[in-house]
Amino acid sequence: MILCLHAAHMVSSHVDRYVVEPFARRGGWNWRYVFLQHGVTQADLSRWLNSKRIDLFVTASRDEYASIAGDGSAYSFTSHEVQRTGFPRHDKLMRLAKVSRAERRQRHVLVMPTWRAYFSQLASAGTGERGAHPEFFKSDFAREWQTLLTDRRLLELCRREDRDLVFMPHPNLEPYLEGFNLPKGVRVFTYADADVQEIIASADVMITDYSSVAFDAAFVSCPLVYFQFDRSEFLGGGHIGRPGYFDYETHGFGPVVGTVDGVVEALERCAEFGFSVPAEFARRARNAFGTPKPGACERVTRAIEDLEKPLSKRQLRTPIPTPVAPPHAVDQVVEAVRAGGAGRDLAS
Repeated sequence: MILCLHAAHMVSSHVDRYVVEPFARRGGWNWRYVFLQHGVTQADLSRWLNSKRIDLFVTASRDEYASIAGDGSAYSFTSHEVQRTGFPRHDKLMRLAKVSRAERRQRHVLVMPTWRAYFSQLASAGTGERGAHPEFFKSDFAREWQTLLTDRRLLELCRREDRDLVFMPHPNLEPYLEGFNLPKGVRVFTYADADVQEIIASADVMITDYSSVAFDAAFVSCPLVYFQFDRSEFLGGGHIGRPGYFDYETHGFGPVVGTVDGVVEALERCAEFGFSVPAEFARRARNAFGTPKPGACERVTRAIEDLEKPLSKRQLRTPIPTPVAPPHAVDQVVEAVRAGGAGRDLAS
């Protein structure tokens, strides 16, 4: 409590109330809040984040930055608060990936699903810890991922290519790990007992669904497969946020499939080409990040220090980026215009 009361800055990857208001304080909190984020924002989280007081909003990709700070954005933030410094963790991730490839360490097929908001049962509103949902293993989510992890063809592919099959789910899914009953050939890691960056940096390919860790994989040129069997439910309100600028088919860093068969087929093609990133997906990663470069830690530190300084002329002249419109939104306008009538009003 003493440290909090004397802090000039609160720097965190989370902006939940239990973080930014750790205990009641008369008159509120006077620190400057720095939101590091815990992943690239790909959904529209404006309804949640607009109510937050954020002095520095750290972003990593070009389109992410434009979607939050650009003209016409649904967010209340501007280029004054939002900066594309890159994520500090990407500095270490780049180093680990370089060392892993140079030393030709044992690599693996990495399975990293994210969680679903509808499984949440808050055990403690004060800490954000979540309990286990009693109906979890009756869900499509549990059945689909369990089917994939026990698929004979997937296990045979890993054996043939001399690759481990690694399962590292979102931390909120850890209470369910024992119930998956996975075969001995599957190695299970948690965020508590392993370095997630080392696991990603040494992966030959990542299988995920909607997790922002896909951006981390793309950042270090790791091939990706998106397994989205519940896409309409997830993107239709079954999780936090609404569909944003990022369209998986158009902007994603790997093929999007909806079945276990589709995942296995995509992995077979990936293995056939030596676990390299196809040219189109490599181009999308370059469009998202530019040429990856170290120094994010220093850039974020300077941005925090600059919060104490008056705005410079350079900052006042910072151009406002234009957010990228989701392809489906453009299609809707085009269809409406072609239909005539109300379409002309929509187009205008």
